[in-house]
Amino acid sequence: MKSNNFLNHVWVLPLELRSELKDPLGIVIRPNTPEYNEILANPPLKFICVGDIVTETFINAGKPPWVIITDGVTKREKIGLRIFESYRILKVVNPPGEITPNAWKAIRRSVSSEERTHILVEGEEDLLTIPVIIEAPVSTIIFYGQPNVGMVKVKVTDGLKKTLMDLLSRFEKH
Repeated sequence: MKSNNFLNHVWVLPLELRSELKDPLGIVIRPNTPEYNEILANPPLKFICVGDIVTETFINAGKPPWVIITDGVTKREKIGLRIFESYRILKVVNPPGEITPNAWKAIRRSVSSEERTHILVEGEEDLLTIPVIIEAPVSTIIFYGQPNVGMVKVKVTDGLKKTLMDLLSRFEKH
C-alpha cells in the first residue's frame, strides 16, 4: 500500500472535510474505565501514540510506545514539548491542517524501524494519524487523543488504509 506519491506533496485539509475528521477512526476509550485501565496495564507489545497526553499516559504507566508523535500542544494550548531521551528523535515541521513530505518520511522511517522513535513536530501532529495508519503494518495498534473524551484505539487494517487513502485524495495537493 505504500506509495512514494504520498511523499511528493503537501496535503492540505480542505474546510469541508474538517467535520468528517472529527469522528473517531476506532474505539473510544474513556479514562478511568475498566477497558482504559486494562489497556494501560497490558498494552500491545508494539504500539504507536499520536498526541502529547496519550503519550504521557502510557509513558507514566511504564508502558513506552514503539513510536510517538507529539507537538507540545493540547487543545490548542502549549503544554511544553517533553523529549523522551530513550528514543531516537526525529524533528519535523508540519503546519496545522497539513501533512508535509518530511513528516510523512519521518513516519515511514519510524514504522519500518525496530528502534523506538519520537517524532517531534513543530506545528501540529493532529493529521499525522492518517499517514501513520497508511504506513504502519497491518494489525498495528495506534492510540491517539480525542479531546474532552479520552483516547481512540485503532487497529490498522487494509480496509482502513484504503479508506484513508480515499479521504486523502480529497485533500488539496501542493
